[in-house]
Amino acid sequence: MTFQPNRRSLGVAGIAIALAVAAPTAVADDVRPVQVAVRELPSGAFDVQWSVPKVMPPQAMPGPRLPAQCRPEGPRTFIDNPTAWLTRQVYRCPDGLAGQALGISFPFPNTGLSTLLRVEFVSGERYAHMLNPGEDSWQIPEAAAGGFPQFLREAQRAALSGVNLFLNDWVYLAFVVALCLLGGVRVTVRLLTVFLVAQVAGVVFGSFSGVQLAAPLAQIGVALAAVLLATEVLRPPDGRNQLGAIAIVAGVVHGLGLHSLVSAAGADGPSVLYLFLAAVGLDAALLVSALLVSAIGRFASRRLAHQRYAKVAAYGTAGVAFALALSAMVDGPTTPAKNSDRQLELPRLMAASGGAALPGSRRVASNTPDAAIQSFLAVEAFDVRHEVLVRLADVTELIDIISPGREISIENQSAVKERIGELVATRASLTIDGEIREPVTQRIDFITLDDKGVLPRATPVPEPIETAWIGVSAMYLTAATAQDVSLTWGFGEVVTEIPTTVTDPELSRSTVLTPNQPMLRWDNVLVEDPVPTVSTIAVEPTWLTVPLWSLAPLAASLFFAIGVLRRRRPALSLALSRVMLVVAVLLGPLGNLTIAVPWSAGSAPSASQAQRILAGVLPNIYRALEFREESVAFDRLALSMTGETLTDVYLDHRRVLAMEERGGAQARVEAVEVIEVESVESEDSGGFSADAVWTVGGTVTHFGHRHFRQNRYDARVAVVADEGIWKVRRIEVLNEERVR
Repeated sequence: MTFQPNRRSLGVAGIAIALAVAAPTAVADDVRPVQVAVRELPSGAFDVQWSVPKVMPPQAMPGPRLPAQCRPEGPRTFIDNPTAWLTRQVYRCPDGLAGQALGISFPFPNTGLSTLLRVEFVSGERYAHMLNPGEDSWQIPEAAAGGFPQFLREAQRAALSGVNLFLNDWVYLAFVVALCLLGGVRVTVRLLTVFLVAQVAGVVFGSFSGVQLAAPLAQIGVALAAVLLATEVLRPPDGRNQLGAIAIVAGVVHGLGLHSLVSAAGADGPSVLYLFLAAVGLDAALLVSALLVSAIGRFASRRLAHQRYAKVAAYGTAGVAFALALSAMVDGPTTPAKNSDRQLELPRLMAASGGAALPGSRRVASNTPDAAIQSFLAVEAFDVRHEVLVRLADVTELIDIISPGREISIENQSAVKERIGELVATRASLTIDGEIREPVTQRIDFITLDDKGVLPRATPVPEPIETAWIGVSAMYLTAATAQDVSLTWGFGEVVTEIPTTVTDPELSRSTVLTPNQPMLRWDNVLVEDPVPTVSTIAVEPTWLTVPLWSLAPLAASLFFAIGVLRRRRPALSLALSRVMLVVAVLLGPLGNLTIAVPWSAGSAPSASQAQRILAGVLPNIYRALEFREESVAFDRLALSMTGETLTDVYLDHRRVLAMEERGGAQARVEAVEVIEVESVESEDSGGFSADAVWTVGGTVTHFGHRHFRQNRYDARVAVVADEGIWKVRRIEVLNEERVR
C-alpha cells in the first residue's frame, strides 16, 4: 500500500510512512545511536554529555570531537547506566561553537553505528543532526551564531591569528628589522603598506583561483625578502631602487600561503574575510614592532657610530633571515599544528572484552532460525509492542494442521492466521505498570524473513508449511513511557524454549525463556525520557549589538586617519590608525551593549534568522505528531501551525495512524535539520515566506531490527507571528526525496 501526502501537508505523513512501513531494502540496521548532547551554559561554557550503548566494548567506545580551541573545565563524570555508558564534561570554547565542526571519534573504524548530535544554545536555538556510520563530523549552522556578536568573535579570532603568526615566528621580526635599517618611520610604514596591499592581493587571487602555497614557502618568501632588504642597507640611499618590488613580491607570496599558515595555526576552512582580517592583524603586529625597533634605533644612534653598527646589523639580520629560510625549508612551518583529531577518551573501566568495530548491518536481536517461536518486545514513548515470529512447521500440532509437506492455499490462510493469533494470545501475557493488558490492535501476516528484516508478504501466495513463517504484532498503548513491563509465556510439550528480546529507545537485551524461567521483565532505567517535548517559539525582537569597548579605539583610528589626510606626520598617523583599528577588532566581543529593536512588520528576516526560526518550528511539528491521543496531538500541533495547514497535517497524520494501528510500528523522529533557507520575502502580520530545505530522520524497530530512515524536503514555507508566537501558516512541498 502506498500513500501520497497532500502537497501542503509538510510531508509529515510521507516521512511517517517512510519510517514506519517502507521496505528496508539495502538499508543497514542500527542499534540505538551514540548520542552527543551539547548545551551552552549562561557562563559561555558548554556542557557536553555523550551516551554510548553498551553493545560497544570498552576499548571501542568513542568520544566527542570538538574544535581544537575547546578545553576541558572541571572534573569529568561517568555513570555506568544499565543501558549505556554516560559521560559528562564541561568545556570552555573561547570562539563558541556556531559555525564550528562537531563530531565523534572512534578508536576503531566505525561501520555500524550512527551518531545523533544535539546542540542547544542559550539563545534558545536547537539543532540536531544524525551522522551516518563512517561520518565523523558536522558543521553547526552559522545561523546559531547570533548575528553580529558572532561576527565580532570571528573577527577577533581572525585578527588574533595574524598577531599569533608574528609572535610564533622570528622571520617577521627579521623582516621588520631589515625595514627599519633602511630608514626612518616613513620608509618603514610605506613598505609595510605595500606589503599589506600585496598580501591582500595574494589572498584574493589565491582564494578565487585555488592557487595556494604551502606554509613553509610563505615563510621562506618573507625570510628571503628580509635577506634582500638587509643587503640593500649596504647600498647608498640613492641606489636603493628595488625596495618596493621586494615588498610586493614578499606580500604576494605570503598572501598565497596565508591560508596554509592560519590553517596550521588552528583555523577551520578560513574564508577570504578571515584571511583579510588575519593579514590586518599581522600588519598591526608588524607596525607596532617597527615603531619599537625604530625608537630603539634612534636611541642607539645617538650614542654609537651609526654607519658602522648599521652595517653590522644588516649583516646580522641577513644571516638570521637566511638561517630562518633554511629552517623553514627543512622543518616546515613553525606555527603550532592543529589538533583537530584530538579524541576525548573514556576511562578504561573494564578489561578488554575482544572485538572492535561493529558490523555494517546489525540485527538488534540475535537471529535464532531454529526456534519455533521468537518473541520481541519493543518499548517506546507511547506504546509497547509484542511481536512474535512463528515457524509454522513446528506448531502444526498445536493448531490442528496435520499436513506436513503440503501448501496452505490462499483461501485457507485466514483461518491459519487466526489460529496462530489464538495460540499467541493464550500463551503470552503482558503486564504494564502492574496491570495485565489486552492489545488494542493485532496484526497477523505471513512474512518473508532474511538478514535484512521481517516484512509482511505483499501479495498472498500459496505457503509451503515446511518453510512458512507467520508474524504476530500486538500493540498496547500507554499514556507515556511505561515504567515496568513483564512478558510471561506459557509452555507446552511442543515448545520448550522461546528466544526473547526486549528493545527500548536506548538498548536491547536478549534472553531465552523456558518453563523454569518463563518471564522477562523490563524496568525503565532510561537515561533520557523518550516522550517528546513541544514548546512555542516566541517572536523575539531584533537585537542591536553595540561594541562599547571598541568605540574608543575606533575613534582614535578615525582621529589618526584624519591626521593622514591633513598631512600631520602622515606615516606615523597611518601606522597608528591601522593599529588602533585592529585594537578595536580585538576588543569587539568584550563589553557589548545589546539593545532590543521591536520587530518591523514590513521587513523580512535575513536568511540566517529565518533558518533559526524554522529550526525551532519544524521539529516541534514532528514531535507533536508522535503523541497518540488525538486531542493532545492536535493541541501540540496548534502551538506551531495555524489555519488550514494545521487541519491538513492533522488529518494526514490520522490516516497514517489508521495504517499503523493495524499492527505497524510508529517511527520515532530523531533529528530534524534545516539545511538551507533562501529567497526570504516579507508577508503580512510580520511574517515571512522562504524556500527551505530540511531533512527528517528517525528510527523504527520491529521484529528485532532497528532501521534508520531519512527524507529530504524542499518546500516553500510561510510563517506568521501569531500573538507573539511563530507558526507555519502555509506550505507547499516542492520535492520529497528518500535519502536513507
